[in-house]
Amino acid sequence: MEQSCATKARVQDNKDGSYKISYISKETGKCDLSVKVNEDHVSGSPFAVEVRPFRVLKVDRPWGVAVNERDEIAVTEIDNDTIQVFSSIDGSLLRSLVASVLNRENLTFLQG
Repeated sequence: MEQSCATKARVQDNKDGSYKISYISKETGKCDLSVKVNEDHVSGSPFAVEVRPFRVLKVDRPWGVAVNERDEIAVTEIDNDTIQVFSSIDGSLLRSLVASVLNRENLTFLQG
């Protein structure tokens, strides 16, 4: 009997012959990820995956949030002339943009 280390998967049909599958792992570490269609494994399944702990993005006073075409999360803060860009995969800070570098006079009150 196989034991599940994840929540039930959500499957999204991209309408182009591909699918987006998402799930929340109950454990961290090395796992086997099985992908089946009509109870048959797809080619290469099960896949060996490394599950890392989820990290919460640390923002003190968020004001605006946006997601770009690369699924990066941009956050502005109240009283902070900074735009922080985080990875949507692991929550790591990718870059921080300071308004003074971005032409401060056009960014005096950053908002989403």
